[in-house]
Amino acid sequence: MFHNSLLRPILGIVLAIGVIAVGGCTHQFGAYKYGRFEDCAYRRGLDENPSALAGEPHKTMDGIRSALDWPYRVIARKPKPESWAPTEAQTQTIVNYLEENDLEDVQVEFNYYSPRHRWRKLRENKGVAPVWKYTFGTVRWVNYTIAPGRVFGATRYDPYSNCLEVNNNRAYESLEEAAEAKIAHRLKYPGLFFSTVGITPVVNVLPEFWSSADIVEYARDRQDWPLEKKAIEGYYVDTALNATRIAMLSPNFVEGLAINLGCGMAGEVASIAYVSARQSERVRNGEAENEDLSKSVYADNDQPNEIGHLLWSDRR
Repeated sequence: MFHNSLLRPILGIVLAIGVIAVGGCTHQFGAYKYGRFEDCAYRRGLDENPSALAGEPHKTMDGIRSALDWPYRVIARKPKPESWAPTEAQTQTIVNYLEENDLEDVQVEFNYYSPRHRWRKLRENKGVAPVWKYTFGTVRWVNYTIAPGRVFGATRYDPYSNCLEVNNNRAYESLEEAAEAKIAHRLKYPGLFFSTVGITPVVNVLPEFWSSADIVEYARDRQDWPLEKKAIEGYYVDTALNATRIAMLSPNFVEGLAINLGCGMAGEVASIAYVSARQSERVRNGEAENEDLSKSVYADNDQPNEIGHLLWSDRR
């Protein structure tokens, strides 16, 4: 008989494999559907084309960020980056994604922090009903205020204020969050959705599944193989790690660490298998012949602050 301390980690890993088999391997990535949101609720009462905001150096926040990231840099033997801001290629990739999907009304914040500005965006957002804005939206604002994403390197989309904050240079993760903005814009009642489905156990993983799949299809449509590989990895690892949330295992710290490592490894194996199959498909279809890999955000394969999904993820 297994010791009780092993039961939940083993159950979590088994569930991860099952979720991958049912939700991952059975998913068929199709033709990409670009967003068109002329009558979207978010277009009411907001600046439809707000300029992207970029934060200035901040000694205190940047110092805390450096201290928090120190263990990773030691393990990975990487030097302290010159800047915590997103790379130029990443910035352009996010802007392009938003423009191509008719999401120019989203306020993008690159390494930027201003509770006053975020509160103003929350108040002005007519796409979310006041009952949701001033309850769940206020909770989001408080979290943004007391736990700045800039300090923790978090990249997040806030549907209540329609703001996308980008505080690291993990390009795929940024695009995932931008895809969540696309999901919000498709909804007739985004406030109701994110305040109910978004916090309900089991079904609250749906936005992440949808946004992960969106980036796989987006990369494929753009013939961006480096990004597609990264998106496939993210899709399967996210699928595996979400198994514990679906099962509501509520593990302790040690159990949670074991579950995350085991589920992450299961997701990595699944992603490797899918990437291998996809590479064979690309060869058969002659897709690689017309690609210009230099245009990919991952072209230089040098992400100085890139931490894999298995070790770190802002979305969990």
